[in-house]
Amino acid sequence: NDGPYLQPLKREDIPELKPLFDMSMDLLGFIANDLLTLARMPAVAQKIIEFSITVVDESTLPDDLINLINLLASATSGCRYCVGHTANRTSEYGLQAEKIAAIWGF
Repeated sequence: NDGPYLQPLKREDIPELKPLFDMSMDLLGFIANDLLTLARMPAVAQKIIEFSITVVDESTLPDDLINLINLLASATSGCRYCVGHTANRTSEYGLQAEKIAAIWGF
């Protein structure tokens, strides 16, 4: 099967989760399909967003390093979906392609 096992819900079909989606937009700049899938279990989706925000807000690491770590974790786990959006975020922080490519050397 090439598609997802569970189809993500449509944002407009779950308006009660708007605050959660707004948090995702603030954190990532988009609403990830995994969040739309987890919306089937709103409490779990809420805790994952809260955890992600806490990690970013309370970290003493620079944002570009956090994003490089996210990219490496995504690539290591083999999640091409995550690699796609974390790679995009690293470029938004102005990281040079050479630095991104050298991440495997750390």
